Amino acid sequence: MQTIRVAIVDDVPEIREVLNLYVESLSGLELVGEAINGAEALELVARTEPDVVLMDLQMPVLDGIEATVALRESYPELTIIALTTFVDHYYVTGALKAGVHGYLLKNSSPSQVDTAIRAALEGRTLIDRRALASLVASMNAADYPQGDPWAQLSEDEQTIVKLVCWGKTDQEIADQLDSSLPSMKNQLSSIYSILGINTRLQILVEAGRYNFPIFD
Repeated sequence: MQTIRVAIVDDVPEIREVLNLYVESLSGLELVGEAINGAEALELVARTEPDVVLMDLQMPVLDGIEATVALRESYPELTIIALTTFVDHYYVTGALKAGVHGYLLKNSSPSQVDTAIRAALEGRTLIDRRALASLVASMNAADYPQGDPWAQLSEDEQTIVKLVCWGKTDQEIADQLDSSLPSMKNQLSSIYSILGINTRLQILVEAGRYNFPIFD
């Protein structure tokens, strides 16, 4: 099994110490470095090339949301998981729009952190239920400027949306569609374009916000 390289970004020394212990205790994970703010995170990622960044959101100099936007632009394959104390929809929405691949609270257990990391690397997502509840409660469905987004998706694209929401991996979705993995990923890119998003987790949010018939 290939070792998963993890970077920690948090301005609180005690939190970094706890996360360090988490990473050390979990099989297959390796801590490659720590940063105390978003600006340092950019330098850390450039220097250490981690697979996963555990990202705090509220930090001095450059916050986690701004850092996530910058990292996603420069390293589109990098997995970023928000790890924060906030469940307020402002932070959840900001993190999702920035492109995080998961959203956990800092009282998450080592096993929850491990599950979120491995889920994200497999193309699945994990968002804390309290954060998701806050997000959904804050949402008011609005019309898309160009009409119903669900109707703009092809039949296969609608199936992909459903399977993403059900937690299926890219390969499992390709197999179910009897399609190649590259072809499936092209269709996923088309979905991103239609919905104006760029991560699988945002598909889940859009499906809930606009009442996509994902269980039909």
